Amino acid sequence: MFQPYLHAVRALSALYPEREARAVARGLMEDGFGVSLTDIYSGKVREFSASQRADYDRMLARLLDGEPLQFVTGTALFGPLRLHVDRGVLIPRPETEELAAWAAEEAAATARILDAGTGSGCIALYMKRACPGADVSACDLSPEALAIARDNALRLGLTVSFFRADMLGGEMLEGAPLDIIISNPPYIAESEKAGMERNVLRYEPPEALFVSDSDPLVFYRALARIAMARLAAGGRLYVEVNSRFAAGTADTFRSAGLTGVTIRRDMEGRERMIRARKADNKTL
Repeated sequence: MFQPYLHAVRALSALYPEREARAVARGLMEDGFGVSLTDIYSGKVREFSASQRADYDRMLARLLDGEPLQFVTGTALFGPLRLHVDRGVLIPRPETEELAAWAAEEAAATARILDAGTGSGCIALYMKRACPGADVSACDLSPEALAIARDNALRLGLTVSFFRADMLGGEMLEGAPLDIIISNPPYIAESEKAGMERNVLRYEPPEALFVSDSDPLVFYRALARIAMARLAAGGRLYVEVNSRFAAGTADTFRSAGLTGVTIRRDMEGRERMIRARKADNKTL
């Protein structure tokens, strides 16, 4: 009898160590077909229909070609959220969830929050779920990303105002005061491509990942300007950063007039997040 989970594990073991192959196979079954390992091991799932088998074969072939599981199943987890993702957006990472959790735990119940460069909407939707009384908005330059983010908000029943804007264009310097600006902007230098995984380079949108080696902090300078223009007194800016440029990003924020600049390490001990504040003559 055909056993889809074990078949996937065997096939994927040609690409991954066994433990990772099992994790990917489990994700395929759970997110692709709604079948848990408990169902498999208890014998509740005995065989696929012809259409399920055809879908399974197509999805497994994509995985064997190196496509990320999240794009194959169309699903990514971000904290308590189950999001739709495709190749128009980045796959949410654990360090981005850490950034969102940091901001959420410090946010006032009715904070005015902007997620700059929202992608799938993961940060904005996380903030709204954590702070239901907050006024959350989010922007992106990509119409495709905005469509995915809006779809995720609708699926999750969370109210976020999405709009199209270019962080580098200057239009975000005008608008209502904000209490929090949070962003995971492009920050990987072009020269770092050689050390990156092939599936990231092949499948995730490069415009959301890479910056020029000659100006790797371009988005952080823009965010600092936006923060100084839009944050209310005492408002906070939270960003994810390239650990190579954490100190330089912090200096950029200080030079722009932001205060209380704090670098935080992620769970792996890397300097990956920064919080800064617009001065109000009070301490954090």
